[in-house]
Amino acid sequence: MTNKNALRLVVALVCTAVSSSSFAYESDHQADEVSDRGILRVPIHRIPDDEFLETFQSQLQDAERAASIFLRGATAFEFDGSINSSSWDGSVVIQNYMNAQYYGVVSIGTPPQDFRVIFDTGSSNLWVPQKGCRDCGGAVFGRKAKYDAGDSETYEEDGEIFAIAYGSGPVSGEFVSDTVTLDGLQIQHQEFAAVDDASGLGTAFRFGKFDGILGLAFPSISVGGVNPVFANGVEQGIIKSPTFAFYLGDHTKGELTLGGYDEARFEGDLHWVPLVNATWWQIQIDSVGTGSSSDGNTLSTATSRTLEDTQEPTDIYAIVDSGTSLITGPTPDVTALMTEWGAESNFAGQYFLPCIQAHTLSLVFSIDGVEYALQGRDLTIASGELCLILIMGMDIESTIGQVDWILGDAFMRKFYVVHDYEGERIGMAPVVKRL
Repeated sequence: MTNKNALRLVVALVCTAVSSSSFAYESDHQADEVSDRGILRVPIHRIPDDEFLETFQSQLQDAERAASIFLRGATAFEFDGSINSSSWDGSVVIQNYMNAQYYGVVSIGTPPQDFRVIFDTGSSNLWVPQKGCRDCGGAVFGRKAKYDAGDSETYEEDGEIFAIAYGSGPVSGEFVSDTVTLDGLQIQHQEFAAVDDASGLGTAFRFGKFDGILGLAFPSISVGGVNPVFANGVEQGIIKSPTFAFYLGDHTKGELTLGGYDEARFEGDLHWVPLVNATWWQIQIDSVGTGSSSDGNTLSTATSRTLEDTQEPTDIYAIVDSGTSLITGPTPDVTALMTEWGAESNFAGQYFLPCIQAHTLSLVFSIDGVEYALQGRDLTIASGELCLILIMGMDIESTIGQVDWILGDAFMRKFYVVHDYEGERIGMAPVVKRL
């Protein structure tokens, strides 16, 4: 999980939750199963927009500090195709927590111990809190599931230390090995981190509706050189195709499909975009603007944007990141965008505007010659007459590669995203129209 975990884990997953000792999804295991696709669908749970806005404003700062882990000095924490749309092995339900946090269920050990995890394309490690973990949820509010090695017949000791320095404090534990189950698919001898100190994540984790993180990025950025869960599943022949896809529900359940993708989830054809590097799911952007290339106001383009110190042309790069709820971009670009929209910011850098103006908003990303347009309903969350804009300014420094924009859940709700591990590319298309 490189330093990126926090970034999204924060800015994105800044959420609140009041959890009881039993998970909200336990009563939903009798959900319908579509036999011809082998996809299990579990009902979604969400909180009202006004409650989300209240918790978002109170927790974002702390979450943002915790998230700074992600892209800053990533290497400092290291330790010494052809796709067949009808061939996939299984699916994992993704929960949409008030349009700001998506989580699903993974089981670890024998017998299985269930955990709510963020399926995060911006990191590569799996980690969950272990029994005795410090700052891993409250006694009453935000209770977390804890991994108990002593209760698992398939537990294997590793002994290596797991440690990450978040902007607000440490997250540490130890690597162990056990069986990991994703919706019936058992991955044997999977190394993961059993965390015993999560103080570095602050309230974003303490009260968030998730227990841990399951990274879906590449092995090259995995802390400790651990093989990621998805890669291990492919190598063991459990997941037949090195492909997975996200359908993020908009006020409804979503779905992570492993081993392929579902053509019923999107309209038209997928447009395949090559990755810049097999680290994060990082791509190059042609331009970003507030309308189509013919009539919009361009914020930045690969040919016109210049580096402040050299005045030389520079390219624009983005990460498509399921672990970040918002869209983030360079502070100057976002500031210009918000000025054009007439939005106002608060001390935490969050932008708001009257909801009556939301329908006028438009943001277009031109990627590999194709325009991906987002409108007001895609870019805001409403509460009464006020709308929170799901875009923030963030200037990112990384030793892994240049990152200008993060295309988080606000982007991925609008577009179905297929991740081709072997081909090192992503495919995108508009999701089917929602009723």
